[in-house]
Amino acid sequence: MADIFEFKDSGSMREDIKELRKKLAQRLSERDELIYTTCENIKMKYMVEIGYLEYKLYNLSITYQRLKRKKELIQARLYKKERISLIDIEELLEKEFQEYKRKLRERLKEVDDALARSEGKFLSEDDSKLLKDMYRAVVKRLHPDLNPHASKEEMDLFMKAVNAYKLGDIETMKLIFEVTGEAGEGDMPKTVLELAEEKSRLEALIMKVELDMEGIKHSFPYNLKAYLDDEKLKRERQAQLRKDIKLFQEAIDNIIDEIQKLMGKRDEPEIE
Repeated sequence: MADIFEFKDSGSMREDIKELRKKLAQRLSERDELIYTTCENIKMKYMVEIGYLEYKLYNLSITYQRLKRKKELIQARLYKKERISLIDIEELLEKEFQEYKRKLRERLKEVDDALARSEGKFLSEDDSKLLKDMYRAVVKRLHPDLNPHASKEEMDLFMKAVNAYKLGDIETMKLIFEVTGEAGEGDMPKTVLELAEEKSRLEALIMKVELDMEGIKHSFPYNLKAYLDDEKLKRERQAQLRKDIKLFQEAIDNIIDEIQKLMGKRDEPEIE
């Protein structure tokens, strides 16, 4: 009689594990869609509508800080009655502002990437659905959370599938899908204890993925979505950025005038 009850318990757990594996595969593909599609589209749209102004403001702020530092260096040399070499000053500024320039290049790349994505070729609705369906099948077959004993070759193939999904490369995904075939159920544990451990492992993984998704929705770049969904909020942000840009442009003009006045005080022979 005990054997009959054990058989019923193990049979029920096997069904539970099948459903949990299906749910985990679904959550994994939903998380990847959130990361590689939704968030990337949010970044692209934000950059095109607002981010380019932030880049312009950041560029102007660096220009202002550099000019301010240049003014300080000229003033220091004038105070000490030292020879003023603009070449030396520019070389010093170049070193001091290397990190700012690196960050500026990073932001410029973000603008370029967003523009490229906005002008790029997008999949049709049918192709997008096909890509997602194939990716979900590949996830069921190859994802390490669902297949802890996957071979190196299978892991390499899975990473190629992730990259194809990220790039919207439907042809590569078709090839990987054909190679892996429809998702199988994977190795099923045999003893009741192993079944219970596998069930607990899958439940914990599902919870982790769902928490990951919540975290993504409360962090950059998903949190930029608020500006895209609220037209009033977007216009206010654009207006504030344009106001700050104008102020920085005026400040830059003023500090250039101040530098020119300082240079007018120097003795001509001491200037290079």
